[in-house]
This record gives sequence, C-alpha cells and structure tokens, in this order.
Amino acid sequence: MRNCIHTNGVFYPPKQRNLEITYNGNAYIFIVGKKLNFVNFHFINEITKDIMAVLTTIVKDKRISNIPQIPRLG
Repeated sequence: MRNCIHTNGVFYPPKQRNLEITYNGNAYIFIVGKKLNFVNFHFINEITKDIMAVLTTIVKDKRISNIPQIPRLG
C-alpha cells in the first residue's frame, strides 16, 4: 500500500502478481495495474490505530525496553 502512494494509488508489485490480504476480517484485493479502491479515511484511520498498537507493544516489551543502549549499525 505504501508503495502505491508513489504510483498514484496503482498497484505495481515487483513480482507482477495479484494479491489478496485478509485484515481485520476483510479481504483486500490488490490487482496489478489497478488503483486500490479500498483506501479511504476510515481504512487509514483503522490501520493507523492498529500499527500504533503494534509499535507500542514492541517498544514496551521488556526485552526491548531493558536494552540500555542500542549500538550503531555499521
């Protein structure tokens, strides 16, 4: 979905295959070369809340929050 922002909402996957993803009990169909017809304010609001919940869970996990310092990569 994020990559479709750069293509005016049209789905162009690297493998050029259609895709169906079930999220929150709904099937979302991605058709190669077609605009995503399900992205609207309600969908963006719902998925943003879910992403924030996942990120909060990760950051608050003791295995992460107990790391005193994350070393630089590279």
